[in-house]
Amino acid sequence: MEVAVVTEESVWLVPENQPSVWDEITWRMRLSSGVQYWIVELANRDSRVELNTASPLGRRVTFHPKNFSLQIELVNKSDSGNYFMDMTSPFGTTHTTCFRVSVFDRVRQPKLTALSAHAELRRCNVTLSCQVQDTDRVAYSWSRGASWSPATGDQQLPGHQSQLQLEITEGSKDTFYHCNASNAASWGMATIHVKTVCRFPATASSLSYCQTKGLILLLVLGLLITGTVAVHVVAGKQPKRD
Repeated sequence: MEVAVVTEESVWLVPENQPSVWDEITWRMRLSSGVQYWIVELANRDSRVELNTASPLGRRVTFHPKNFSLQIELVNKSDSGNYFMDMTSPFGTTHTTCFRVSVFDRVRQPKLTALSAHAELRRCNVTLSCQVQDTDRVAYSWSRGASWSPATGDQQLPGHQSQLQLEITEGSKDTFYHCNASNAASWGMATIHVKTVCRFPATASSLSYCQTKGLILLLVLGLLITGTVAVHVVAGKQPKRD
């Protein structure tokens, strides 16, 4: 059974099989280094629980006889390894339950920045960087949407790298990009509005249809007024008489 936990928190290992008849219970651990320790021993229901304080867990362990579970407080990365509960029946058979415990650093909020942004011809090419400090074994995922907060309708983007290259246009709407950094035990997220880092050059072609139509009408009106004035001026001039 796989168990992931964040450092400085507690983990509770609860066996699924809990037979009513048993003779002896032993919890033991095998660390990632290969070193093994016994943790807890219980000879029978009426005996006293024996705790191995010489193990790396020390007194951070609590055994719960009602469900045979093992609780470990303030875990650290060195506690990662395999944990076994051996339950021996009165007939001498032993049933073993195994937990593979992995301890991870907590993923903090990523730092999401734009490494570069180049706008030209109403298009903008951007390179984003998403980084988490002091955390290992981190996976990245990207999505984009229309607001600062992620929504169910956001588009999931391919790739699981810490950098993302993208292109938007001047009229793009879904320009909020979300970076999710996670490990097996925790996650963090950051958002950037890409359109704010793209400085599109102001050009005549960027005018809207209504603005363009209005300028044309003003130009035509100006020409009509100029022509009318010119006609009246010419007509008003009288020829000189001798």
